[in-house]
Amino acid sequence: MKTIIIDVRTSREFLEGSYPGAINLPSNEFSPSNFQPFRNHAIGLVCFSGNRAEKVKSMLEDHGFNNVTLMQHQIVHIVEESVPDSSVWTVDRQFRLALGLLLGIFLIGNFIFHSPLSLVVLLVVFSGLIYSAVTDNCYLRMFIALLPWNRNQASENLKPVSIQE
Repeated sequence: MKTIIIDVRTSREFLEGSYPGAINLPSNEFSPSNFQPFRNHAIGLVCFSGNRAEKVKSMLEDHGFNNVTLMQHQIVHIVEESVPDSSVWTVDRQFRLALGLLLGIFLIGNFIFHSPLSLVVLLVVFSGLIYSAVTDNCYLRMFIALLPWNRNQASENLKPVSIQE
C-alpha cells in the first residue's frame, strides 16, 4: 500500500520545503473531511518537529483512521535546500529578526528609562526561549507563519520545494 505523505505545517512553511510529493493539510485548519480521500491509504504525517503531526495523528485516530504514522524524519531532521527565491525570507529568518528586535528594543529601553517593565519583557522572552527549547515547540514561530504575508504567498501553487534526506 502506497503511503500518502501529508505535511501538517502552514502553507508558508510548506513552500519553504517538504518531502517531494507531499500534500499540505495545515493542522490549524484540521478537519477530518480533508483526510477522507486518504482513508484507505497509509498516511505518513510530517511537520517541523513532530509535535503538530502527533496531535493530528491523535485526532485522526479519534475519527477512526487506522493507518496513520509519523514519518521517521521530520523537517527539522532534513537538510534544507535554499529557497529558490532568495528575496523571500523564511519563517525562521523572520522569527530570528523579530526576536532580535524585541530583545534589542527592550534592552535599550531598560538602559534609557530604567523601567521594570523592560526587565519583565526580557524575562518573558528568556523564559519563552527556554520553554521552546525544552518542549521543542515555538508558538512565536507558529504565529509568524500565520501572518497574512506568509499565508497569502501559498494561495496559488502548493507544489513543495524538494529537500534531501
